[in-house]
Amino acid sequence: MNNTQQFTAIIEREDDSYVALCPEIDIASQGKTVEEARLNLKEAIELFFETASRQEIQHRLHNEIFITRLEVARWVSSASCPARKFALFSQIMSSRLSGSEAATS
Repeated sequence: MNNTQQFTAIIEREDDSYVALCPEIDIASQGKTVEEARLNLKEAIELFFETASRQEIQHRLHNEIFITRLEVARWVSSASCPARKFALFSQIMSSRLSGSEAATS
């Protein structure tokens, strides 16, 4: 009898290492390479199932995980756009003045 289950591994670079996350059970690990992070995550998941109670497993296990890509508008840095910087500054000052006038009324 094959007693295995497939899980999702999300791996991202963080400084000089890689962090691996399994979103189905919210377990993470790390490694110096992608493969090491993947193997360490696999070991962490196996240890979790060996040691966790049935209630803990049921509580943490998310059976439906959806991974998708999103397209979003990128914010232009204020430093690279002086007109936007001035507009944001004006909005902030205007709201502060409005707030201080409301507080003194």
